[in-house]
Amino acid sequence: PKHLFAGLLHCGVCGGGFAVVTRDRLGCARRREAGTCDNRVRVAVGEVQARVLAGLQSQLLAPEAVTLLVREYHAERDRRRREEARDQRALERKLARAEAAVANLVVAIAEGGADFAQVRDALATHTAERDRLRATLAEREAPPVIALHPHIADAYRARIAELVTGTAQGAPLGNDVKTAIRELVERIEISPGADGRAEITVTGSLETAIAMATGRPTRRKGSDLT
Repeated sequence: PKHLFAGLLHCGVCGGGFAVVTRDRLGCARRREAGTCDNRVRVAVGEVQARVLAGLQSQLLAPEAVTLLVREYHAERDRRRREEARDQRALERKLARAEAAVANLVVAIAEGGADFAQVRDALATHTAERDRLRATLAEREAPPVIALHPHIADAYRARIAELVTGTAQGAPLGNDVKTAIRELVERIEISPGADGRAEITVTGSLETAIAMATGRPTRRKGSDLT
């Protein structure tokens, strides 16, 4: 995007886009192009970015947001533990069946079944399955990453502060940082304020912030925090 929040800015009066209209100043695109909106506000790109970042940080680091994050983190951890236990039991049952099949085929071969190609092929198949399941179970002994972080609230605060503060300082941003910041924003509306200044309303996505902190895929389903 041409600037960090391009495509996320909307006019608070007509709902149209808010875009660069002169040099580095933003204005209602509908007013400029068709004259159909009364929103005369124009505001510098840098001011919008600074105010949006400050508002975003205030929202996402509010005590109720952090409390929800911690609750969601533990709920996700418990869900993964139950899922891991269910998968573990299923794999153990499959392994038991594979081991029993191998044992039975070994007995069959010992009793003369080695002369039958089907018996030898079945033994090779079940042995390979047994070995694969053993390897899978051994790999699953490592705890899931989400269970290794005892200070999720601190990590969440540090991550949000890192993203917002680093962006606000004007340092060159990598694409990953730009993407993360933009995913934390659902919508930005710019309206004329009572004092003549631009009034900026930021709708942030706490759902996305929690997804980032808990390792879940981000989903842009709706606005849950303003």
